[in-house]
Amino acid sequence: MREPNIRDDSSQNSCDDDVIAKIMIDPHLANYKDILSSAWCKQFCGSLKAAPEIEDAGLRLVFQWRAISGVADFPSTAMHIFSSFAESVIRHQPIAGVAEPLANSFASAMQTRAPKLARQSLFKGALRHAAADTKKKLESALGAASSTVTPEQAWNAFREEKAFRFRVWASLQTASVAAFNAYESFLTEPLPPRVGREGFDDRAKAHYGVKLYQRLLHTNVIDVVRQLRHAISHNQGRATEKLNALNHGLATHDGLISVFPGDLRKFIQAMGTAAEELVAAKGTESQSTSPADP
Repeated sequence: MREPNIRDDSSQNSCDDDVIAKIMIDPHLANYKDILSSAWCKQFCGSLKAAPEIEDAGLRLVFQWRAISGVADFPSTAMHIFSSFAESVIRHQPIAGVAEPLANSFASAMQTRAPKLARQSLFKGALRHAAADTKKKLESALGAASSTVTPEQAWNAFREEKAFRFRVWASLQTASVAAFNAYESFLTEPLPPRVGREGFDDRAKAHYGVKLYQRLLHTNVIDVVRQLRHAISHNQGRATEKLNALNHGLATHDGLISVFPGDLRKFIQAMGTAAEELVAAKGTESQSTSPADP
């Protein structure tokens, strides 16, 4: 069984090659970080204390979004790890130090195979000189070599690989679906059980009221991510008429959608703002239903 190789696309159907070649990813490594603000997570978790009805659901939402953010941040994390590893190999690995041990090993072998030659002082001197000269040349070569491979240099090399680009593209599509699913699950937590064929929207509208329902699920950005979720899950990742009817701003090629890290960041920020509004509403509701102090 062959080991997986990121350069090896033989496991892919050849009929996919043209599609994979056309997918787009954000070319800027700096954009693949800080998808979810740690400060926002801390503030939101603190605010949940005032809304006990949805506190557990809110904590689960933050947990899921942190995991999703980690997926989207991975290219940046991976390139920094690769850069540190490359620098360690170039700068800190004692490559030049192998010359003397190799010379000693050679001398030991010669004592067995050609003991008379090995005992000659001329041979010993020549061997010492060769080891010292080799060490000097290695140190000089290493000193002339670049001491760093920057994360950006690593990224520019990796993103030229079709298989790597494909994986980055797919991870951001998956992360967008997961981000909305987590948010929808958070909104579902306070709803009463479904009755008959009653759908999510009907239950949410009845429970939250029309105005709050609209702000939770029908701002422009949340409409976009909701329709994006549908397009990825049910339309093979291609833009639908409903998605195209919105000012979505997503990159597409022949209808195939590409999600950039900035898009995911914008989606989570919009849903996070709406989640804050729900927490505030539930907090007010909790206070109004709490028994008055004697």
